[in-house]
Amino acid sequence: MRGCQLIIASGWPCATGRVPAGRWLPAATNNRSITRASLTCVLPTLLPAASAALALRRHSTTPPQRPPVREYFYVIDVHGQLFLQETEPKNLTSCFKDRRFLDFFFQRLRANVPADPHYARSYEYVSPCGREMNYVQAADAPVRAAGQQHLLVFAGTMTCGFDPSRVHVSRSSGRLYHPLPDGALLPTATLYAAIHPPLGLIKSSLVLSRLADGLDMDSGTLVLDGNTYPLHWIP
Repeated sequence: MRGCQLIIASGWPCATGRVPAGRWLPAATNNRSITRASLTCVLPTLLPAASAALALRRHSTTPPQRPPVREYFYVIDVHGQLFLQETEPKNLTSCFKDRRFLDFFFQRLRANVPADPHYARSYEYVSPCGREMNYVQAADAPVRAAGQQHLLVFAGTMTCGFDPSRVHVSRSSGRLYHPLPDGALLPTATLYAAIHPPLGLIKSSLVLSRLADGLDMDSGTLVLDGNTYPLHWIP
């Protein structure tokens, strides 16, 4: 440290009085004098500035970013079976069967609106779950309804009453649909967006066993248990 000099940027007070700005301190003759001059003249100015900077940093800390949304992709086939998209082969043995999971999944199912531009064409539906987004591709309406006496069963254990006067028929496919109960499913997309409550596709097994004999597409009627009901046409 011998021979070092200290320049004063502003008029700082020190033990020997105020040192004018822009002046050099005399070269120190020993380590003790350099240390004494440095500490006496510099620290009183630096410490308040350092404290203020630390306080500003504490108050201006940005909130932590939320973790990214995890994305999963599912397929619902024409029989209403739910699969992860990468599952192969897709059949009765590889579809999801846990009823609690299916109820949870379908209760949150809704139209992919506003659609994510990356997935809008392939995935018309989503089933959000916390920080997860489940994208769903459906072969038809996303919900399939099977029969159990006078009830329609869908998802895992969800049910609604079967009303033959509310059966809908698609002109393009000839498939039959039935409205789902209010609150059972958030509004669906595309072809059935204007229909409320949303429609579930009646499984072909139920149509063949219970409804096929009474269907008259020419007159647009359904005969069931001796009663005649009008069919409601959709595109």
